[in-house]
Amino acid sequence: MSLSPYRKGVVQAPVIVDYDPHWPERFSHEEVTIRRALGGRLVGIEHIGSTAVPGLAAKPIVDLMVGLRHLREALDCIEPLAKLGYFQKADAPETEEWYFPKRPARGQQFNLHVVEHGGVYWRKKLLLRDYLRQRPDEAAQYAAVKRSLAPRFSAIRPYAQAKSAYILALLERAQAAAAGMEMAAEQALPWAGAGCALHA
Repeated sequence: MSLSPYRKGVVQAPVIVDYDPHWPERFSHEEVTIRRALGGRLVGIEHIGSTAVPGLAAKPIVDLMVGLRHLREALDCIEPLAKLGYFQKADAPETEEWYFPKRPARGQQFNLHVVEHGGVYWRKKLLLRDYLRQRPDEAAQYAAVKRSLAPRFSAIRPYAQAKSAYILALLERAQAAAAGMEMAAEQALPWAGAGCALHA
């Protein structure tokens, strides 16, 4: 496999590449390894981020989201994840997410996000991923934004901060779309129980 574009401890500019159809397969292989390592601590695991959206250009790093019953259990995950090559970012916020990158010199790289299963972080990431999967037009526009911003930055963090406002607006559109679908589903329900309620 080719040399990885990102290395642990090395500040590098963001690199945006065309969608790689092998990303889902690499997620699946890593999922098996992580499930084996974390055992009963793990409630769920999902492929998130741009590499989880078919056709979407992205940094060539696969994002995985691990859901635990309680975020405090992340402490017990540090050692088994370290054995797989994941290191905990000491400067990463831990209020709703523990962040573990994996940066081998060769082969696929990963970002692991350990969160509370079903929590706000979990729900938002899945909502955004599923919205982009359902809206190729939004995915194409997001890809254009990333390709426009990436050359302006020499490090990933300021690049991520620069596109945060766009992602927030994208999430708001995803939430509005989900709310609209829920309303439409409710309106489509038959009012079979209305007459019964009058006689209760």
